[in-house]
Amino acid sequence: MEEIYKDIKGYEGFYQVSDTGKVISLSYKRTGKPRELKQSISDFRHNVPFAYVSLSRGGKARPRPVAFLVAEAFLRREAGKGYIIHLNHNTTDNRVENIIRATEAEFTIFIQQVSGRDSRSRRGPYFTQKREISRRLDHVLHKE
Repeated sequence: MEEIYKDIKGYEGFYQVSDTGKVISLSYKRTGKPRELKQSISDFRHNVPFAYVSLSRGGKARPRPVAFLVAEAFLRREAGKGYIIHLNHNTTDNRVENIIRATEAEFTIFIQQVSGRDSRSRRGPYFTQKREISRRLDHVLHKE
């Protein structure tokens, strides 16, 4: 199957992202030739590694998570779901079929599962809600 490339919002005509998670510059270093950008792995967010690329426009470079670029280009926006989770728990696998939009609560549970930390309290009014979200998330993550 052939890769599908779409323009990156805010960088139209400069960068594109594919459904497999590749990011290309349409005119690398102003040569007019397209080139795949190197993805950096950073774990400064939640102690979980995420792939980033540096996009620049107007002389200002800005790091952008690849998963968010893929989601913006290929996934439908859903109200209240401003986070991205990886179905196979590999946060550097940014294929469109491996990412879904999630709520903050679902993302928190995902980060706890991926990082191996479980800071969920067994007390308080939100434990039942967190447990139910965790069950639903486990169902989504493990469906075949």
